[in-house]
Amino acid sequence: MGRAARLNVQANKKVAKKSTVVLVKDQPNLGSAGDVVTVSMGYFRNNLEPFGLAKKATGDVLASVAADAAPRLPPRTPSPPAPRPSPPRSRPSASSW
Repeated sequence: MGRAARLNVQANKKVAKKSTVVLVKDQPNLGSAGDVVTVSMGYFRNNLEPFGLAKKATGDVLASVAADAAPRLPPRTPSPPAPRPSPPRSRPSASSW
């Protein structure tokens, strides 16, 4: 009879355990709609994606988020200068009491 086949074990490649996603709806403790966040792959796959709460952050999705966010920002107006603090009051001396 012939020799038994030899089992050759190779190291498995590490898989990225985090994923960058764009939130479609507000999520407590995670962010608001349009935010780009990093979450674990399992959380995205099991809780966010099936319910339509987030999309994977691809080039097309990021471009649409940037286009939507640009008009949302209010125009920046310069703020008025801060009021100057009043000079410190002088303390009455002990002899004037």
